[in-house]
Amino acid sequence: MNTAGGVGRVIVVGGGLAGSLLAARVHQLAPDAELSLLEAGPALGGEHTWSFHESDLKPGYYRGTVLRPDFVRPFASASWDGHDVRFAGGARRLAGRYHSLRSGDFAAKVAAQLGPKLRLNAPVAALDARRVVLANGEELAASCVVDARGPAGLAAEDCAFQTFYGLFVRAAAPHGLTRPMLMDATVAQRGGFRFVYALPFSATTLLVEDTRFGAAAAPDEAGARALLPGYLQGLGVAAYEETGHESGSLPIPLAFAARPRGVPGTVAVGARAGLYQPTTGYSLRAAALTADLFARRLLAHGLAGMADFCEDYAEARWRAGGFYRRLNNMLFLAAAPDERVAVMARFYGLGERLVERFYAQELTLLDKAKILTGKPPVPLARGVRAFFARAAFA
Repeated sequence: MNTAGGVGRVIVVGGGLAGSLLAARVHQLAPDAELSLLEAGPALGGEHTWSFHESDLKPGYYRGTVLRPDFVRPFASASWDGHDVRFAGGARRLAGRYHSLRSGDFAAKVAAQLGPKLRLNAPVAALDARRVVLANGEELAASCVVDARGPAGLAAEDCAFQTFYGLFVRAAAPHGLTRPMLMDATVAQRGGFRFVYALPFSATTLLVEDTRFGAAAAPDEAGARALLPGYLQGLGVAAYEETGHESGSLPIPLAFAARPRGVPGTVAVGARAGLYQPTTGYSLRAAALTADLFARRLLAHGLAGMADFCEDYAEARWRAGGFYRRLNNMLFLAAAPDERVAVMARFYGLGERLVERFYAQELTLLDKAKILTGKPPVPLARGVRAFFARAAFA
């Protein structure tokens, strides 16, 4: 087995989730590897919260290699035994363990592991397969360049979006929420499927987030700030201090969207390569699997053929997401904006193990049949047409 020492220099560009996890995993499995992680800003991760189900940490497999995404567990800022969802027809408690990474905690842990291998305030002007050029003109030679700079390549008409705007708050008294509310869809549905997401990080601190699935690519800050104070009052939180906020937009590709691709010869990861759960836009499991795959390949074979190998993996994962992108067609092309909540309510009426496999992108043929059969939440003919549609999202 190759120890990865002396095989060449790996430069990871982009200190978001995918780039940071890949760098951390290489450092964990091959601490002698010549490695640099470049982040344009003053800290890794920006202002984000990444969450995942315990079932997202089960092993993956690719070309005979067992992939171990559970190395991310120690990065979690908080974990809970169980979580809830709520729709107009009732609430459901799910037993699966749930974890969240706060970007500040995550950044500190990754920085502590990487030490001098991390370089902050290093914006990149250009890159190719063997070179990275910083904005200040400095050129860095590399044997392998990993491009983890975030979403690129999807045309707006080929996808919908999950957008969110959230507030971190400190309540004057205990808020009473003991487990995450993953989806409270009893709020007014506007512009598509809308729900509130709430994470209780302590007895008095929590994140509440206005989340929407629709055509708009930008979060609605004004709408969120109109909704969330009333939602907090409904939880019994009458007095609180706002300690921060986060916002974002995740692409949700439709069935015939083309996979995003990186600069030829580089290793594109994360959203830049289309490596995320296609129906939710969530990326932690995909990022962890990719990081582990890269590190294990480095140990076994060095950097020879790494770009082609990782490109083949991204292509395989994109093909495996075809069913999910067709489900996106049904949600966005078959269901009118005010009907989409019914689609999600029906989904959450299915078995808990199926729901877990859905999030992990590990649906079985039987799971897919259960999702597509039964009483449809939208007219059948419209749903069938959307499932096979080649039309762009309007």
